[in-house]
Amino acid sequence: MRLRTLLDLPDLKLELLSGEPELDRPIQSVMTTDLPDPSRYLHGGELVLTGMIWRRSPDDSALFVKALADAGVCALAAGDGSSGEIPDDLRTACHGRGLPLLRVPADIAFATVTEEVVRRLSPVRADDVTDFLGRHRHLVSASVAAEGDGLAAVLDLVRQQLSMRCWVISPTGQEVAANAPPLPEDVKAQALRHYLSGKRIPYPLPAQAMSVLSAGDPTQPRVVNWLLICDSDVTQWEPQHHQLARELTALVEAEHRRLDSTRQARRAAACDLVQMITADADPTELAYQLKHTGLPADGTLVVVAAQLAGGLARPVLEDLLGRLPAAVAVLDQTAFAIVAGDPEQVRQAIDQAVNLAPALANSPLRIGVSGTATGAPGLRGALDEARHACAMAGMSRECVTIIGEDELTSHVMLLAAVPDGVRRAFRDRLLGPLLEYDRVHRADLVPTLRAFLAYSGSWTKCAEVLHVHVNTLRYRIQRIEQLTGRDLGKLDSRVDLFLALALAGNP
Repeated sequence: MRLRTLLDLPDLKLELLSGEPELDRPIQSVMTTDLPDPSRYLHGGELVLTGMIWRRSPDDSALFVKALADAGVCALAAGDGSSGEIPDDLRTACHGRGLPLLRVPADIAFATVTEEVVRRLSPVRADDVTDFLGRHRHLVSASVAAEGDGLAAVLDLVRQQLSMRCWVISPTGQEVAANAPPLPEDVKAQALRHYLSGKRIPYPLPAQAMSVLSAGDPTQPRVVNWLLICDSDVTQWEPQHHQLARELTALVEAEHRRLDSTRQARRAAACDLVQMITADADPTELAYQLKHTGLPADGTLVVVAAQLAGGLARPVLEDLLGRLPAAVAVLDQTAFAIVAGDPEQVRQAIDQAVNLAPALANSPLRIGVSGTATGAPGLRGALDEARHACAMAGMSRECVTIIGEDELTSHVMLLAAVPDGVRRAFRDRLLGPLLEYDRVHRADLVPTLRAFLAYSGSWTKCAEVLHVHVNTLRYRIQRIEQLTGRDLGKLDSRVDLFLALALAGNP
């Protein structure tokens, strides 16, 4: 089938915008995509249909068209399902690459074009191919027709047409959409562990007869991509099911991108809010900005601070707090969330961050949660609390550490406020001689000191726990005092050594 023939079909009402000299190009297949770079799915000769969800700026058109032209596609047919207008930058990019550009009217579904092309390419079709195309048409139509609820409509149709249950899950374990009751927690945890540990996808879960598929941009870390779980074993799928799965995951990714796009304006307002808080803005101005971001000016608020390498703290907080009224912004490499609601609910939502641990072995996530603030006047104090708590979390060796209001009353809060260099110098000056002695003599002075302080200097209890004679314990304590220059019979010396051990972390 040639491109000229497609344009001559009156029912499709396609309009040629550029590329008239190329009308004799043959169409070998058809593909619908809204990926920014779909080249890995292209083989050449395709008619590519797109709703332009990938376009966030004029520069995106050039990148998208380059990927199509380099892959040797036949033509590009574009339409947004509403106005039907095609941006000038897309026209220019297609003209520059010699790629024919067609406009799909707003009243013509992509599925209609797809089915007509496939029908003409394959006059004789088996019943299973007919079924597949019908399902494909329903999937695409549902996604285009129901903005904001398209994903739920797509999954409902998968259940109706294939009797297959599906769950779209975020990396923190939030259920984004589903066509069945919630997954059991153990099954969800198993799927998340496999996905986030970087193992190969798709992956079957044989014990549950389920499969885990990635539904995100492969160029992005998995901690910010959604995954798709189906109650069907991927190893038993026929080729047409794999094709349908690819289309379904592409639609899920498109919905994720749409959601991210809707958050852009809110992020700008949130950034202004955080900057005003740190600048000690007038409470009246803060109250106005809170309302502008969709938060109550006189309600209960909690501030959350998070740090994660690669600029990933913001999307992680947005995922964790997606079901709560929250404004998330980044300031000085720390993501802050101003959250309205019950503090217990906020903490429960934040605690789901532990699900990310398998992906964070080399890049730990640190989160600090403030106490409650009532309205604008309390926000500066709450933000400082969250920031200090986040700094406290930075002292942990765990992949995910969350420090909340209760921990803020600890001595560790004071340590977190001390500069790193000062903390290291204090720790090394007091514990360095003990660590070196233990290394050279294979002794246990540091564990002995830790136990002695833990049992408040009780000789009998400490010796019992260490399984040594009291005289042996006394000898060790004397050696510790000689090496550190501290008298463990005095409170101030015990405090100094206790803080040094706290800075050294758990053994």
